[in-house]
Amino acid sequence: MTGVLKGYEPRAMWEYFEEICGIPHGSGNTKAISDYLVAFADAHGFYREQDELNNVIIVREASEGLENKEPIILQGHIDMVAEKRPGSSIDMEKEGLSLYVENGYLKARDTTLGADDGIAIAMGMALLADETLKAPRLELVCTVDEETGMGGALGIDCSVLKGRRMVNIDSEEEGVITAGCAGGVVVRGEIPFDTEKAFGKAYRITIHGLKGGHSGEDINKNRNNSNMVLGRFLFELNKKLDLRFSTMAGGSKDNVIPRHTEGVVVLTDSEGEEVLFRESLAIRDRIRKEYSGSDEGLEITFEETHLPPTMFTAASQREINRMLINLPNGVVKMSGEIEGLVETSLNLGIMKAEDGVLRLSCSLRSSKGEAKEYLKERVINYLTSFGGECICEGEYPGWDFARESKLRDTVLELGREILGRELKVAAFHAGLECGVFADKIQGLDCVSIGPEINYIHTTEEELNIASAERCYRLVRAVIEKM
Repeated sequence: MTGVLKGYEPRAMWEYFEEICGIPHGSGNTKAISDYLVAFADAHGFYREQDELNNVIIVREASEGLENKEPIILQGHIDMVAEKRPGSSIDMEKEGLSLYVENGYLKARDTTLGADDGIAIAMGMALLADETLKAPRLELVCTVDEETGMGGALGIDCSVLKGRRMVNIDSEEEGVITAGCAGGVVVRGEIPFDTEKAFGKAYRITIHGLKGGHSGEDINKNRNNSNMVLGRFLFELNKKLDLRFSTMAGGSKDNVIPRHTEGVVVLTDSEGEEVLFRESLAIRDRIRKEYSGSDEGLEITFEETHLPPTMFTAASQREINRMLINLPNGVVKMSGEIEGLVETSLNLGIMKAEDGVLRLSCSLRSSKGEAKEYLKERVINYLTSFGGECICEGEYPGWDFARESKLRDTVLELGREILGRELKVAAFHAGLECGVFADKIQGLDCVSIGPEINYIHTTEEELNIASAERCYRLVRAVIEKM
């Protein structure tokens, strides 16, 4: 240990975490950290499996006299979001992190810290290596590439696992037990439309000033979607003007609510410019009023530009308008079991039109597998009804909230003792590896917990040291109690 974490308890956990931070392990760059875990297992005489994806499973057999107790799975991911400050010279593909402590928080100089989810791996290693811990069979499951689509969890072979109770240590809010999450799928549609030679006056239209956000965590916050706004503008304006798309583009990621969309439109009526600007402002003001208090910063700007070679035909423009205003978007259904939880949602994350083809990319989520499938079929049927083709990508299962859970009850009881307060049980409208494992392992009883980690995935990321110590004690107590 270099001294940065010297003196903090539990000593072994901080030693392992510091070693992990010394090994580059951004998503897609996990061979070295995977080999480090294999070496740890071999040094302690533990059974281990390492697959071609770099997932690692390490097994510590039950303590004497506890062979008949049910095994426990401890799970976290070994990849981190490797980001650095602009201007930093660190090579995160080859260099480790520079750690420091400030006001009780562990941080990394000019980079992300990777406590999401390095602290889970360090915690699991420390627990397996603790010879004073009397425990049933412990199975530490270390997955890769969680941050880029959960590829490790989706591809891992779970046949060696005997446990049917799993503690996932990938939460960032102390005192909260996550007990359910959404499954998801991305539906991509490609719809050709007829075009003709452009005539009239061309403008670049820009929709901006919106808040955006995460399509899971923020979908219920009444945020506007710039792609949907542009579709609405064209629908409303085409009631009074002949206005055609030539190109348009909005959003960059499926799982982000788009906040900026722009396009080139052609006004075929030479006398309609005044109506165009007047009606655009009126539409903008109506939408601002609708989103008052949640996302009222909508702006729309027009800038005259060169006339493009082609534009959509009038008939095609009407079809596009009809498609965009009727496409489901946002919250589709709230949970009837957990107050305030979004059960099913859709986000039109990416929209692009050029050369007569409209491409849409929609992120669908639901904690109910049947609801996700139904929404997927709805979207596919809707888009193909316009003559398009659809493909589905990146599908992952949800994790339905269990009304009864012995593991959750135990964590609640022990958490009350260790943290000195009642823990909150919540579900999450986004993907977690728990959902993948619940789908792979029949009858899995699972919870997700973790210490306080702030500003994850940013260069301001910080781990509350005292919180991590309490989380370790909680997981250790759960192992002993179960």
